[in-house]
Amino acid sequence: MGDIKTRCGFCIIALVLLIITSVGQGMLQPKETTNVRDSKNIDLTRGGSIVVWQDDFLNLSNIDPALSNNIIVNTIVGTVSMQNTYEAWIDPGFTRMKEILVLNSGQETFYNYVLNITVLYDSDMQFNFFDLRFTNQTGVFLPYYRVKTTTGMSCDIMVKIPTVPPGQTTIYMFYGNETANVDISNFSTVFSWADRTRPDTMVSFKATTEGAWDPSVVYGANRFLVTWEERLGPEDIPLPLPNYERTLPCVIHGRTYDKEGANPIPGNNSDIDVSTPGIDTYHAENPCNAFGAGKYFVVWEENPANQPLLRYEADIMGAMIYPNGTVEKRFSICTATGGQFDPQVVYDSYSNRFLVVWADARNGGNDIDVRGRLYNSNGYPINVDFQIAYEINYQGNPWICTDDKGTFFIVYEDGPSSSLGPFSLFAYRYDYNGNRIGNRIPIALASETVDHIFPAVSYNSKSERYFVTWNDGDVSVDPTNRDSYDGNIWGKIFNKTGALVKNNYIIEPGTSFIRSVSVPYFDTMFFIAYDGTIQGNRDIYGRMVAADGAIMTSRQELSDGSSQNVDWNDIAVGAGRIFVTWEDERDLLSQYADVFQYVWRSGQPYGSLNVTAVFDSEKELITTAQLMSVVIEPELFREWRRFCFLDTVPSGTVLLFDIMDQNGSIVLKGNVQNDQNISDITESAVRLRATFTRTSACMTPVLDKWNISALVGKDIYPPSTEITLSPAQP
Repeated sequence: MGDIKTRCGFCIIALVLLIITSVGQGMLQPKETTNVRDSKNIDLTRGGSIVVWQDDFLNLSNIDPALSNNIIVNTIVGTVSMQNTYEAWIDPGFTRMKEILVLNSGQETFYNYVLNITVLYDSDMQFNFFDLRFTNQTGVFLPYYRVKTTTGMSCDIMVKIPTVPPGQTTIYMFYGNETANVDISNFSTVFSWADRTRPDTMVSFKATTEGAWDPSVVYGANRFLVTWEERLGPEDIPLPLPNYERTLPCVIHGRTYDKEGANPIPGNNSDIDVSTPGIDTYHAENPCNAFGAGKYFVVWEENPANQPLLRYEADIMGAMIYPNGTVEKRFSICTATGGQFDPQVVYDSYSNRFLVVWADARNGGNDIDVRGRLYNSNGYPINVDFQIAYEINYQGNPWICTDDKGTFFIVYEDGPSSSLGPFSLFAYRYDYNGNRIGNRIPIALASETVDHIFPAVSYNSKSERYFVTWNDGDVSVDPTNRDSYDGNIWGKIFNKTGALVKNNYIIEPGTSFIRSVSVPYFDTMFFIAYDGTIQGNRDIYGRMVAADGAIMTSRQELSDGSSQNVDWNDIAVGAGRIFVTWEDERDLLSQYADVFQYVWRSGQPYGSLNVTAVFDSEKELITTAQLMSVVIEPELFREWRRFCFLDTVPSGTVLLFDIMDQNGSIVLKGNVQNDQNISDITESAVRLRATFTRTSACMTPVLDKWNISALVGKDIYPPSTEITLSPAQP
């Protein structure tokens, strides 16, 4: 017989394509759901089909969330990437990050804006906040300064942002770095003075034989008001009687300027007649200005002129002036006998009241006290004058400020003699009804060879700090010689309740400095100005001082360098500017001093009411992530064929793939490459695993899709057998 053969065949089963999608991260254009095909040349002569399981990540259905971690699935574009990926997160040494949303609700774009924020302590931070860092969206470091730190609780920070346009700007705060244990914050990186735009401006316009002295300045209604005393010179006339200059007629003049120190009102060669014009029967000097409720309040001392024996019979006078320079009214504040001197005035916005203080000699020259009187916003007295500092002997030369919450802080000199001292400094706090708050506050105590003189005080409502400044000297050497009044510039810091924050310290050391004054500036800080002689040139200088008393900047010359014999400065703050005014003898056409001014400002804008900041939630540094598929178990499975994927792997990142058992715990085939043959895997149920790693969170590997193919199906031909008989014929 011939050979008999039996043929076994396979049924050809139609190709079944399983497309499994999930969720991705990037905001790109939606992709087409094309397949990554099994490219193997498959022999189907015995029947069967190739099935492809594929996930394009357009939904989450084929991802096992229980076995996946630290991934972001963007179902709009169909990608998988690592969580907490930010271009700014360049340094992996910082394990935590918060986005700070800077919101500018105005229309102005700010350049080099200094943002003040308060960072609350987080357990991932260092207790002293040394590990804070700030960047822009591309990871460029932003300069910052730690203004105030409460260890383990909070830290006030200034951050300089290059551009803050209208709308939202995002910056990033990093922390959680144990090795970042050095404070790299630096005030000089967030603050600098704007460049000069003009020379100093002469304020006073007068006759050659006249002088202008004792300027005072205040800001209000978007303008600075400068006042000064003006009369025939010289400034000091010691004969035939001491202070004989008080017998010469003298007036108080003024002028307002805009925030840049320009556009004076009235124009040049004209002044505001603050004191009564057109008469020569009085001598007015030592003006002081305040602003509140839409008006300027100016005070000064005034005694009869041309009457030598009455030259010390000074009264305290006042005037209310509208912002346009019109004098509303002039009035007497105190006319007690014996003389009243050195008036100061301040406005408290909480009570809507002015408080005027002065040195009062109604009890005789050996018992001078500090007295005061309250006025409403229209310039009408609320009460009669009252005692403020009334210990034995001399209390005088007062200075005053307010916290704008109803409390006044008054500093003054105190000594056994009004002319020889020795002079100590003390302070009192009073409420807006004229009631004393607490006890007398010691500022600086004198010795036989050291006098503490010319006190001044200012209050910063942001930091809630009082800054008291003064200079020392030794008046007893020669009370008629200016050098006896020169010395160091001192400072002392109190909190809002009068408790000590920083004790007496020297701000400017030397033997030639005098008459300091300060204003709150640059958010929580202060700016102090003072006269001084350096290398034979008498000029005016200034420094920035922090709320804790730290000296933040080097000595800054405030004039343009052409000044001569500068004296008696005053400063005011407004519109982010510091208006500085002083006596100056540079004008060669004048025999005596003129009043000059210049406006200084930070080169960095700050404190805009339109700019706010919001902290987003904390982000943790992620350097590894895992994506696990659901179980893949094709029906009628015969064998696995190939594994394919589409990805993007930037430098510094890694994306590895494994074929796992159905429990996701055993690696069946590790580090599988694209389009790799996986037919040696015998299990019929598997999972796919992708492991994402990186050194820095500034970038991430991205998986666009993956698939796995398998041969499935059963034979379509019945079995057959070839039989060969031997012998062929039985």
